[in-house]
Amino acid sequence: MKEYWAHALAEEAAGYTFTEKPGVVRIDMHECPSRGFLLRNGLQFYHDYCDHCMGWIGPVMKKAGFVIHHEHNHCGQCWWEFRRKDDPCGSSACGEISGTSDVRNGSGWNPTGSCLDCYRRTTDPDEKGSPGPAGGIEKC
Repeated sequence: MKEYWAHALAEEAAGYTFTEKPGVVRIDMHECPSRGFLLRNGLQFYHDYCDHCMGWIGPVMKKAGFVIHHEHNHCGQCWWEFRRKDDPCGSSACGEISGTSDVRNGSGWNPTGSCLDCYRRTTDPDEKGSPGPAGGIEKC
């Protein structure tokens, strides 16, 4: 998995960290090249532009036998955790897997008025919510 993601993210010149631990692969995207370009240039885009990644990553991971835990903040930052489909573990706590590289540690992760979209144990782009109170999931 590292070979695939390192190649894809390097080609896009993404600002990311890749962490691999037993049973989980995690990517923390600190600077999404696609969303960042739109934001830097003041360009119009679909309000939920960030969902395009789950639209192509989800089917690839499903075919490979993985489920995804993912959150994005609509500001060019996100995180992904890939686990085997039969792994019952939930998503990690902040810093648990990637330490100080966890994008959720950054000051820009949850700006005032923003809405974090999340996916839990899915590969389906239509199964989206946002983190709610006590770790539950609510729709934005």
